[in-house]
Amino acid sequence: MIMKKTALLALLMLGLFFSGAVEAKAVSKFTLNPASGTYKVGDNIDVMVGVDSGTDKVYTADLWMVFDASKLEFVDAVVAASPAFLFTKGVNNSDNTAGTLQVQLAPVSSNSNEATTAKGDLVKLTFKAKAVGTGTLSFSCTNGSTIDANIINEDITDVVSCAANQSGSYTIQASTGGDSGTVAPTSAVVAPTKVPSELPQTGILTPTISLIVIGLVGIIASAFLLL
Repeated sequence: MIMKKTALLALLMLGLFFSGAVEAKAVSKFTLNPASGTYKVGDNIDVMVGVDSGTDKVYTADLWMVFDASKLEFVDAVVAASPAFLFTKGVNNSDNTAGTLQVQLAPVSSNSNEATTAKGDLVKLTFKAKAVGTGTLSFSCTNGSTIDANIINEDITDVVSCAANQSGSYTIQASTGGDSGTVAPTSAVVAPTKVPSELPQTGILTPTISLIVIGLVGIIASAFLLL
């Protein structure tokens, strides 16, 4: 009886082990590097879009993304120096009003048998920080759909796991110095001292003149009396 219980317990644990292994199976997804960061208004934000196909063999993909157009402005998309799989950049549609971006990664070969597991960089996206706040970036993705972000395997099937795709969140701060448009404080202007054209008159000038006049009158009167 004990042996039966032990055997059942072992089978149960084995089942749980394999169930966990299935759940932990690597899935195909897109990555962002960096997925976060702090920038200033006017800065360029370079984000490398990568792929991790897990155990799937893939050979082409399409990037469909949405971003906060009030905070970010799309500038350019450049193929990575050493992409995870070979492709050529095809159609590149962007709308900085709607905040949408589409980049086609056209396969170099039409032979899907050349598909391979892939993990690494794909395309470097450059955005410009427009305003203070948080600029978000994510993939427009629906599992099984080929008219949005997708990763195509050797059977020409979309295998991307949308829930596993990374999203980006970028903090944008106010710029400082010349970039902020702040006008430097103006130094105080001191008005030049006005030099008077005449010397100031003292308070005893009028009495002095009066005394001189009285003295002159006295002298003249004395002169007439002597005549």
